[in-house]
Amino acid sequence: MQTIELECPSCETLLELDAGFAGGVCRCSNCGTLMTVPQDPQSESPEKLRRPERPDMPERAERPESGDAGSGISPSPQSQEPAAQADDAGGGSPAPSPQIQTPQSRAERRAAAEVAPSGSGSGLASHATATYVTPSGRTVRISRSRKVPTAQRRRRRVMVRGITAASVVTGTILLLGLMVYGLTILIGTAGPDHPDDATDYRPRTNPFLTDRATFFDIPIDDATVLAVQAGGPVLPRSGIEQLQALTEHVTSNFPAETRFAVVYFGARIMDTFPPDGMEAWGDDHTTRLAEFHRQLGYDGGIGQPVAALEAAIDLEPRAIILVMGQSISDEERSDIADMLDQHTNLTVHVVHFVREDTDLRELIEQHGGVVRRLNTTELADWYDEARADD
Repeated sequence: MQTIELECPSCETLLELDAGFAGGVCRCSNCGTLMTVPQDPQSESPEKLRRPERPDMPERAERPESGDAGSGISPSPQSQEPAAQADDAGGGSPAPSPQIQTPQSRAERRAAAEVAPSGSGSGLASHATATYVTPSGRTVRISRSRKVPTAQRRRRRVMVRGITAASVVTGTILLLGLMVYGLTILIGTAGPDHPDDATDYRPRTNPFLTDRATFFDIPIDDATVLAVQAGGPVLPRSGIEQLQALTEHVTSNFPAETRFAVVYFGARIMDTFPPDGMEAWGDDHTTRLAEFHRQLGYDGGIGQPVAALEAAIDLEPRAIILVMGQSISDEERSDIADMLDQHTNLTVHVVHFVREDTDLRELIEQHGGVVRRLNTTELADWYDEARADD
């Protein structure tokens, strides 16, 4: 199977994708960014796709629905996005592998997506497609009925030869032993809100040292609201202080006039900065945010994530990053699903410090969001490393 290699324009992760998808679109498996796939990766670079600006592009379409497919920054090989290919894409390709999805026929790819030249808008978008634009001015229309392929991290290809039967047996025994040991630890220590040591996030750069406007590699674009739980069953006061320090660092990397706001929530807390709602970030906003953090209390009780999302939605953002230190109930998950169905132009990402919630991950990724699962030990290590570098 032939593959092409490309670099994500948002997180700069090196990716690989089946060569049959050249000329179409794909999603980054690390940060969830939707991007174009160059016909010739040697002479062209992928371009990030975004929704058109509202004033001059009234045809701004909804994010393509994904049906039963997942998307986003942390997809598994089993859950892929609604696909799209350009009009000039080539023919089909061999059967898909677990990591690299194989494109459909020429007719299906032609129906899946259309990449139009700059200035070739065609009026109001139909319900069958969603419209995006690239930094170079191209218009991309993606069919909601197809699956967007997810480009996986580039793997090192190593040819392993001469494996003896003895080494296979030994490796199998060791693997089974580790699995039994891990299961014993998990059963003995992990309750519903107690995370195990494994996480799904391995950053290339310490989040506290990055010079990009990202929150745990989730890009913060214009009109983003960060909703952070001010405590919780597994988030100590020191963890909240570290998240606040990260927020201050990230906001110092904002491009000029980036609109942004923070909502802190808990059992007794529901505070917003700036107080009047989302504002274009200026030089003094990060200083004022640090003062706001010093006055903000710690709330270790059970928070209200649904109420926090409602408060964030009232600020009319394009994206919300929800940071939680607790699990959510089935009723709260259902309420979040209703919000996402109602606000189709909104993307919600989740960063949480509790055990894996597969239902929540599936819900967020189906609506184009990203889920980051972390633990407080990693957070503290990144924070200490950043302070040592200072």
